[in-house]
Amino acid sequence: MYYYLRRFVKVCVFGALRIVRKIRIIFSKSEKNCLEAEKDEVALKKLEQYGYKCGLESVEKTMAAITGAKEDPNVELSIIVPIYNAQQYIEKLCKSLLNQKTKYAYEVIFVDDGSKDDSFKMLSDIAKNNPHMHVFTKQNGGISSARNFGIDRAVGKHLLFVDNDDYLSEDFVERTLDAAKKENADIVKTAHSEFDPNDHKRPIVSAPATVKGYMGEKLKQYNGYVWGSVYSRKMWEKFRFPMGAWYEDMITRLILFRAADGFVYIDSPMYFYYVHAANASKILWSDKSPKAFDQLFLTMWLVEYSKALGLKMDKWSYSIVLEELGVYLYSRTLKLDREMVKTAFLIACNFIAAVRPTGVELDKTDALLEKCFLTRNFKHYRAVCAYIDSKRRLK
Repeated sequence: MYYYLRRFVKVCVFGALRIVRKIRIIFSKSEKNCLEAEKDEVALKKLEQYGYKCGLESVEKTMAAITGAKEDPNVELSIIVPIYNAQQYIEKLCKSLLNQKTKYAYEVIFVDDGSKDDSFKMLSDIAKNNPHMHVFTKQNGGISSARNFGIDRAVGKHLLFVDNDDYLSEDFVERTLDAAKKENADIVKTAHSEFDPNDHKRPIVSAPATVKGYMGEKLKQYNGYVWGSVYSRKMWEKFRFPMGAWYEDMITRLILFRAADGFVYIDSPMYFYYVHAANASKILWSDKSPKAFDQLFLTMWLVEYSKALGLKMDKWSYSIVLEELGVYLYSRTLKLDREMVKTAFLIACNFIAAVRPTGVELDKTDALLEKCFLTRNFKHYRAVCAYIDSKRRLK
């Protein structure tokens, strides 16, 4: 065992050193590696010819279409659960959601997104004996569409999103709402625990935190999963999930965290996330579809949306943008055509040049990434992102 551990560490260390050497070589020849600038419309046309189609509506149209039910002062929380072909999970899911040990009144909204199995029938039968459970069905439109459908019908003072194959601890509602009220926080996030088909659990825990007002430097310290957090209702008055794009959880760090007035992180795993072969996250990370370029265009769209909401681009939010267009864009497009990735990179370069804030001091990693974009140095960009990705995977 010790022998294999030493070999693993040795491989990781030498791999990181090779990447560092590669970065130094590229630095020394940086001018030779700079791409010619290209207009966004020309680059986008190339991506469309490759098969990419951006399904995002304009920010203006998205904001104009927002509607919602009137708040019920007697309902503290609306739990929104998109459902798609989830009949094997429904019994466990409903048991955890409908039997919360809490003094707070809450509702559970299930949105069947055109399931082809018996999910809707099973939920409808359970709802007959649970008046705080509401079941809807709609034409298939994807998880963002289902969540937005639920938001429009929610009446609670707070909102919580749960995926259809996950479940909550019995004290989730009580503890999160206690924290939200005590600290007057717009977001209460908890640690979570991953579990596999054999029910082996792996806790994912960050440092506890209570932030008054804007999150600032803590924007990047906590995961951006939209599930497992309680949000104040007001955070959704002018915002909905982006339709027609992958990676919708990006809204958490680029919009919700930045808009929050008060944040609490509870370091107890109370949300249980099912990890299996059909996980959407696993499929998206391994997919070879041109749709992976949504990573670029959704980042740009969310920055535009944040401007419409009056959110300022400061050092910390800019760091998130660099990360999204850096290591995440790099990782998600690794299997795609190299020339098309270069094309997307050039669009990112133009975007970074347009949105970068002035007078901010970046850390070394962010400064490296920014230099890649501003000089259009694609080889340098890939080497830096590979190094960052290797560090991230070793954590």
